[in-house]
Amino acid sequence: MNAKAWYRPGCWYPADESGYLENLNVLNMFDNASSWNAGDHMCDCMDPGGRDIQDLASNTGWCSEKKIPAPPSPRTADWNMSGVLSTEDMFTGRANFDNADLVTTKWNLAAVTSMRHMFQDASNVEPNTSLWNTISVNDMNQMFAGATKANPNTSNWNTATVTTMEAMFRDAEYAVPNTAKWNTKKVATMTEMFQGATNANPVTSSWNTHKVEDFSHMFHDAETAGLTGENTQKWNTAQATTMESMFDGAQDANPNTAAWNLAAVTTMQR
Repeated sequence: MNAKAWYRPGCWYPADESGYLENLNVLNMFDNASSWNAGDHMCDCMDPGGRDIQDLASNTGWCSEKKIPAPPSPRTADWNMSGVLSTEDMFTGRANFDNADLVTTKWNLAAVTSMRHMFQDASNVEPNTSLWNTISVNDMNQMFAGATKANPNTSNWNTATVTTMEAMFRDAEYAVPNTAKWNTKKVATMTEMFQGATNANPVTSSWNTHKVEDFSHMFHDAETAGLTGENTQKWNTAQATTMESMFDGAQDANPNTAAWNLAAVTTMQR
């Protein structure tokens, strides 16, 4: 059966062995998967005869009960990602992952708008993100949360359209993201962004925070985040409504908050 002949919008399947992604969504692609041929919560698809093909990457194999032949093991280095709009939850929960199989350096992600939860709790994943084009991404919520081994190269990321960075590196213990050039002018929430990220020491001196409303728990227990006066003194906090536990447990933090506008802040506990 030619896989290209059967899919519906919202489902993923490689069109042929070249790895071209025929549709525009790779949501939950390897969510909680323990191997390449396993993974829960894949979207339902339909074959030409109209029969349901449930959970393409289910724990029972690639729809063996429907006599659908197993595709070749994914070669991520060859994937054409130019039409993908979302990589949400793509590697969520992948604890036992062979990083040799994950080659992402040539991925064209220019059309992707959401990377939400992309590597959340993928504790063994170490993606190469140095050449990623993030120009269209608006959602980076929990992107590396709990990805304890990931240390993504983010120095050249274009974050100009991102509106949420909520819990982006929460509990990402190994990550030391380079954030010096990030454009944060559209970000509205940074809650828990570096909470528990014990090695992160972000440079935030040039960040535009004028739209941020929620700073709660941003550096909670982020033990190595220095946050010197230079890093925070120019922050525009005029829209902020909550800073609850913002620096709670951030042992090295020494922020300069003298010029912060706190007129709209209603919560500052701890």
